[in-house]
Amino acid sequence: MTSKFFLAAVSASLLLGAAHSAMAAPDAPKPPKITQAVLKNLVAAQTANNKKDYPAALDAIKAAQAIPDRTPYDDFMMRFHNFLKENATYQAQGKREAWSFPPGSSWMVYTDMVPHAVLSGQYALEQTYLVSAEAMVAPEHAPVNVLQKMTGQPLV
Repeated sequence: MTSKFFLAAVSASLLLGAAHSAMAAPDAPKPPKITQAVLKNLVAAQTANNKKDYPAALDAIKAAQAIPDRTPYDDFMMRFHNFLKENATYQAQGKREAWSFPPGSSWMVYTDMVPHAVLSGQYALEQTYLVSAEAMVAPEHAPVNVLQKMTGQPLV
């Protein structure tokens, strides 16, 4: 039952995204992008870190840093990722909320601009969807656009 619900939810979200994309204004801002190679390495670093394989996590971060032609957004996301992991005060005192799910259940979460981590469990499937600005209802709230407004400079 849970997997049918999960499949239905994913299908519905993809269809709604495609429908909204078709109706989007042609002059919408260009989508924010994190370089695919950087994203791949950051996901590998997060996966290794969750498994407490710290040497592999460090290797993946170093690989992400070695990617040529990174955008300022790539650099910011890498620095922010590392800042949260290495900040002892944040790790000790940062607000945390634990969510528990029954065995065999499926769930989805929208984590845009929210620091998050999986601290326990098994068989996690993480999927990142890159949504173009043309498909967004409010592209001004996309993380890269918020950061660009804060810094006053283009990040992509």
